[in-house]
Amino acid sequence: MQNPDTSHNKCSAVQLVRFGHYKVERCSCGAVHVAAGPVTLHLDEGAFRQFVQTLTVGIEQLDLLQAPHLRVVADDGASE
Repeated sequence: MQNPDTSHNKCSAVQLVRFGHYKVERCSCGAVHVAAGPVTLHLDEGAFRQFVQTLTVGIEQLDLLQAPHLRVVADDGASE
């Protein structure tokens, strides 16, 4: 019996970026491989772009949650 992953073995990947335990590769089959430690996502380019947009918005929302809250102060120093 042939291993179902043998077709994947024919692919070759080009590393696009690596940062610590994270890396992104473009595969010759057209997939984008996103590795985070022991977990690897195999995405088509459209799904990869949507994944990145989702992470970007998540980072923006996280930053908003962590931003210091501002308050309006009247000229006499009293809080409104």
